[in-house]
Amino acid sequence: MQISKEAEYILNKLKENGYDSYIVGGCVRDYLLGKTPDDWDITTQAKPEDVKKIFSHTYDTGIQHGTVTVLIENIGFEVTTFRVESDYSDCRRPDSVSFTKNIEDDLSRRDFTINSIAYNYEKGFVDPFKGIKDIKSKIIKAVGKAEDRFKEDALRMMRAVRFSAQLNFDIERETFEAAEKNSHLIQNISIERIREEFTKILKSDYPEKISVLKNIGLLKYFFKELDNALDKKIKILDIISILPKETDILYGAIMAFSCPESAQTVMRRFKFDVKTIKTVTAISANIETNIILDEYYIRKASNNLTEDIFKKIILVKKAFYKTENNINEELKLKNILLLFENLKENNGLITLKNLAVNGKDIINLGVKNGLKVGFILDNLLDFVHRYPYKNNREILIEESKKLINKEV
Repeated sequence: MQISKEAEYILNKLKENGYDSYIVGGCVRDYLLGKTPDDWDITTQAKPEDVKKIFSHTYDTGIQHGTVTVLIENIGFEVTTFRVESDYSDCRRPDSVSFTKNIEDDLSRRDFTINSIAYNYEKGFVDPFKGIKDIKSKIIKAVGKAEDRFKEDALRMMRAVRFSAQLNFDIERETFEAAEKNSHLIQNISIERIREEFTKILKSDYPEKISVLKNIGLLKYFFKELDNALDKKIKILDIISILPKETDILYGAIMAFSCPESAQTVMRRFKFDVKTIKTVTAISANIETNIILDEYYIRKASNNLTEDIFKKIILVKKAFYKTENNINEELKLKNILLLFENLKENNGLITLKNLAVNGKDIINLGVKNGLKVGFILDNLLDFVHRYPYKNNREILIEESKKLINKEV
């Protein structure tokens, strides 16, 4: 197995100091799947204080759990001491951790067999739970007794589905049944951790695996709106499978077709940031809007909604019509998108910033009331949306004079 030069340096340095060490987990799994690992996690006999003595540049990442980050050429590598864990009273984290000298003990505490493989140049692959076989068979299988693994950390049930969605693997029968039996334990997990796993499923190559979350019984505990919508045979999963892998677009589509009236409430429950909540709410609120193939309409709508949100609404509606095999509506939206992109590329989507006059110009005409200034600017913007070639200072000053005596 080809290991990065930095990870190899760490392994060799630990070995020179008398400590057995391996790369472990996701990086080994990814290599066996033919992928280039993004991260290199290292596990070792050395205790955290020993690791800190051996390497000059380290910082404590999870020292209470035996993890130290070693910096090599400004790249961080997590080095964790072989460990075993006690009971998990809260279904989230171990009550205590103790270190061990045995790599097999360390691998036995991990979630799934595909993540419980270690490797070094001297011993090759250490695979006591037959993870390599399960990778070849495309199976997600818990290490040891699945029910015990899920009671230790209930988020592992979500992770099983996430790996299934990312790798297109099936969940082994006993592992599935254990998750089904213990699905209620997901209520012990914070919504932030659940949201992170769910979003990874959404962005995976196989987001239709969300149906597995429903079949296990997990979805109803954190996203009852979607759980209910899937009962109605709405093609939500078909729609999100053909959308760009962007968080706000994917959630916008889900909210639009499952709970448009409560999108903001649900997104706040998931504790998303303000910008994402705004975008998702706008997509869901405008999903029924009839978008017109007309330059004036596109200028006005993209200004009112913002260009980014307007485009995302088009993409979601277009995906919906594609799943409905409504070729005419899909083609119409494709042409609207082309016109939108053309206007944008040629500075044809005019906002207040692009107007040839500004608030100061209106005040200089003798308008002192702030509401009146805003009223005039809004009307000028609408005027320029209709006649973009009239976005000229002299023309707009004359139009402003006509608006001065109009009621706000």
